[in-house]
Amino acid sequence: MLWFKPRKKKQIERLEVKIPRNFDYDGLIDAYSPTWVFVRKWLEGELINARERNDFQKLTELKTAALRGRIKLLKEILKLPENKT
Repeated sequence: MLWFKPRKKKQIERLEVKIPRNFDYDGLIDAYSPTWVFVRKWLEGELINARERNDFQKLTELKTAALRGRIKLLKEILKLPENKT
């Protein structure tokens, strides 16, 4: 006899996010500005933390996918000041 009513499992919907690969922008980032140096250091710290979490914690498949997406996004932001030519 159950003392509680079991919950029904919710079906998880898949969400597709399309990131434009080659979008044009007019702005440039000065890789040596104090602001970018601060942002870059923060991004690198977040990237290290996310990689360690991905490697050493047992996460569900969904949380692992979300963490890998975060890692990919952090890496793409770090590439922003690179020359596109």
